[in-house]
Amino acid sequence: MKALLAMTLLVLPVFCQPEVGTPMEQVLNYKGDVFESSNPRNDKEYAVLYQFSVGANGTKILNYNVCRYSRSDAEYVILLKALALNGSAPVCLPINQSKAETFSFVQSLESAVRTWAAEEQTTYKINYGTLAEPVRPALSTVAPSPPPNPFLVFADGLGGNVMKFDLTAGSVVAQVQPPATAIGPVGLRPGAAGSTNEVWVVNETPQITVVDLGAQSVLANIPTPSLPNSVAPVGIVFTNSGNTAFEAVKYYSPDSSGNNGALVVFDAVNRMVKSTFPLRYAPAAMIMAPDALTIYLLSTRGQLAYYDVLSGTADLSVSTYTPGSNGGYPGTSNAFVHPDGTRLFWNVGTYLTVFDLTSRKVIAQFNSGLPTTSAVTLEVSQDGSTATMSNGAGMVVVLDTRYGIVQATSQNATATLAFPGN
Repeated sequence: MKALLAMTLLVLPVFCQPEVGTPMEQVLNYKGDVFESSNPRNDKEYAVLYQFSVGANGTKILNYNVCRYSRSDAEYVILLKALALNGSAPVCLPINQSKAETFSFVQSLESAVRTWAAEEQTTYKINYGTLAEPVRPALSTVAPSPPPNPFLVFADGLGGNVMKFDLTAGSVVAQVQPPATAIGPVGLRPGAAGSTNEVWVVNETPQITVVDLGAQSVLANIPTPSLPNSVAPVGIVFTNSGNTAFEAVKYYSPDSSGNNGALVVFDAVNRMVKSTFPLRYAPAAMIMAPDALTIYLLSTRGQLAYYDVLSGTADLSVSTYTPGSNGGYPGTSNAFVHPDGTRLFWNVGTYLTVFDLTSRKVIAQFNSGLPTTSAVTLEVSQDGSTATMSNGAGMVVVLDTRYGIVQATSQNATATLAFPGN
């Protein structure tokens, strides 16, 4: 058993198993991991595939399946590797539900979905014999279908305009001139109908500028008197409803209480400040979780603040450094959250860093293989499965974010930035 388990860990060094008992919003639609156990006779290996999801009327759903391998099955590790890398589920002998429910891990899964439903005051379903969807194949060769009317919204660093760029036509279709202090970043406020033209722009001075790209006009300048006269803008994010906005700024010097930044909470409907949360560590990046219930604030000192949207409280004690490694957020890198809410990604030089939001620690640093002679950019695909890293010399590397496997490389002397798309 120990030898087999050790061999499995060598093949799959990053089995990122979410901890049952954490908020289920963080493991929604989580796919494809394998849990190993043994029966009392210690002569069998069991694999559990599972998935949490939300059904009609908010029903909380657990789909799972348990199958069995003989200890003497020499292909066991190969099959697990095939599951992880090729997206094909291994063939093993299913066991009945009553036997499956004797495992403490399965009991924890079923308990978790019941607790989740009770907290949300809704119903739940447990479907046994249903395999979770397999891990995405290593790299699809089929180009993804573009979304309808794709566009970019950004603040022009030269002219100072907020622009809407049509990605299909390849042209600017709208622009607004905000105050000169409104340098960005920008945030596109979600609307009830999905699309919106309302853009919020962070200022160097204590205010937020709201523009309408449809009317091509400034709608409002919202004062933020709780901030110093001059700040370094970090970002702005919204809840999924668009009713609440959050602005992060860092101070050029600590305030009288030793705070180095702030998180400002806005009533986005009435365009007014609701509250200001002081930050001990100067934020360098702000990321909203996919469920819009948690904000992650990364500092260049390697600290991560968790801000809980519902309670309005934060935990400032988490370090993103791993002893003996350079795992801290450097402040010069893009940072991304996986769509399932379980991991953060950023790069430290040529390494992709993976931070587990359940265990609150760096769990992997994958070497892209890019040379260290120029700066490296990072982009992560919309489904979180791949990371694209590129440097100023036109070298591009595509990595699998779970196992760090290099899936593709490219050399283009004219390219200095790559976007991975879907």
